[in-house]
Amino acid sequence: MKKIRKYFRKHPKIAFTIDFVATGSCLLIGYWLLPGFLGTCIAVAGILIIRGLLGTYWSDKQE
Repeated sequence: MKKIRKYFRKHPKIAFTIDFVATGSCLLIGYWLLPGFLGTCIAVAGILIIRGLLGTYWSDKQE
């Protein structure tokens, strides 16, 4: 996991693209399977898990 996060820190455009695709797909799949509030909550949880595992973010985080 550390190697993936280091790679995404060096390549912020790729990290942004992956985060954008993951966000869109989680929202579409979550809402498609369970329309309404529950589907949205499950989709947001999926987005947070993917972000936490991969270390991708919407913008370049300066540390």
